[in-house]
Amino acid sequence: MIRHQYGIDVEQFDALLADQGGVCGCCKEPEPEDRGGRKTWWVIDHDHTTHEIRGVLCNHCNTGLGQFKDDPARLQAGIYYLTSENRLINHVIPTGKGKRRSPSPAQLTPLGARIRKR
Repeated sequence: MIRHQYGIDVEQFDALLADQGGVCGCCKEPEPEDRGGRKTWWVIDHDHTTHEIRGVLCNHCNTGLGQFKDDPARLQAGIYYLTSENRLINHVIPTGKGKRRSPSPAQLTPLGARIRKR
């Protein structure tokens, strides 16, 4: 299967993985295993335009990169979002009946604005 899709055989795949130290090329985790109840496995990562093999990833990292469309600018924007003090605070508003609901966009406050008000 990998020969048909990527033009390499199992020995070449093993060598590629060994060149990466036997870990995912992205998260650097060792042999994929059951993480949080989800099965994971090794995936050959490739450039979707040139079809050139970039390395071996766990399927979690491969899927994550795919969700960002392999676009470094989108990944940088995601990193900024995760580390920025300007993102919205995600909190739950009690309804008074023992139930909780997510806030509407109007009820969310940018964290940076909240900090500046103090």
